[in-house]
Amino acid sequence: MSLRTPILPTLAAALALAGVHPAAAQRCRIPAGEFLTVEAGPIEIEPGQVRALRVGTSRGPFMAPNPLPRGCAVRWSLDARAPARIDAQGRLQIGAHAAPGTEFRVHAAMGSVASAQAVHVVDPRLSPVAGTWRQAQPAACTPAAAGAMEPVRELELRRDGRFTVTFIPFETYHDYWGRYTYDARTGALTLRVEGSNKLSAGVDLAGTARVANGRLTLDGFWLGQPNPSPSRACRYPFSH
Repeated sequence: MSLRTPILPTLAAALALAGVHPAAAQRCRIPAGEFLTVEAGPIEIEPGQVRALRVGTSRGPFMAPNPLPRGCAVRWSLDARAPARIDAQGRLQIGAHAAPGTEFRVHAAMGSVASAQAVHVVDPRLSPVAGTWRQAQPAACTPAAAGAMEPVRELELRRDGRFTVTFIPFETYHDYWGRYTYDARTGALTLRVEGSNKLSAGVDLAGTARVANGRLTLDGFWLGQPNPSPSRACRYPFSH
């Protein structure tokens, strides 16, 4: 009598004991050339705030993750002593008394694959202009443009003082980026370019910024265009 046990039934039994159906395990594999990813970049979150985190697969950092198939089990955890908690569905809750400036990591694991993402606790009062904005209407410029201008489809002002400007978003592409300073008392906003893929000559990146009713208005700026275009002084309306 043979004492050997068929391999496939044994594997199926092991997966069943682990609570993973063999078909689900096959479906939840990470595609070749991709990684398990939490969000598209560092997470900025306020004390007391709750956020459902996105987890999925992507081909590199700073790319929005593609959702996982239904039924894929993700195990969530946080760094020790993080002033927060996270549930089995990936809902991250920051303690109401967490100090702005605190940093820790959130961890996601699926099978033997794991990923981590940085979390920054921020104070919303320090930078009301912070966020990812999309040009809501054509800019009002002097002198007026002869034809339609390409809108800024993504203006990101992070609470860590960094910014990106992108006319046509594609994966990790940005037209230019750098650091910004904002004076909440006067509304003065200045963008300082540190790198670019495409930067118009004559850009004017200093003016005023105002946030009201969920809209950001930049006044006195010329953010440029993807193609050569004369410099102007413009008022740009943005929304989330």
